[in-house]
Amino acid sequence: MIGPTRHLVVGIGSAHGDDRAGWQLIDALISRQQHSSVELRKASVPHDMIDWMDTCHWLHIVDACESESVVQRLDCSQGQVAIENMTRSGGSHQIGVGNILELAESLGRLPQHVTLWAIPAKQFQANKEISKSCSSEVERCANLIQGELDHA
Repeated sequence: MIGPTRHLVVGIGSAHGDDRAGWQLIDALISRQQHSSVELRKASVPHDMIDWMDTCHWLHIVDACESESVVQRLDCSQGQVAIENMTRSGGSHQIGVGNILELAESLGRLPQHVTLWAIPAKQFQANKEISKSCSSEVERCANLIQGELDHA
């Protein structure tokens, strides 16, 4: 078992336009990684991360969210997996992030701290590049997450 202060950052994404946001964020953090207590992973679907949760004390989940807003940060803690509508639906996933967190909680695998990062996205066309506006929000989110990791 890895130490209890370990952070896991999971970027959920695909090769469909702004849905690349989670993957691009992981790439951005890899290029500046300074902490051996931080693990960075890419996932294609939320249920990919269920087996990774046992290795961390703090889970950061990054995913694109169809929105006109800016990066949103949502905190969840054990026993409080009541997540806003944006994570309830599957979106482009058959099983959404909220559903996976509820499953992890029921299995006793939910980390002590969970932070969701929703990156605003507008276009999800197959095999398209990420938009400039979404890419800018990815960089902003990477800075916010890096700041939290630096102060953890």
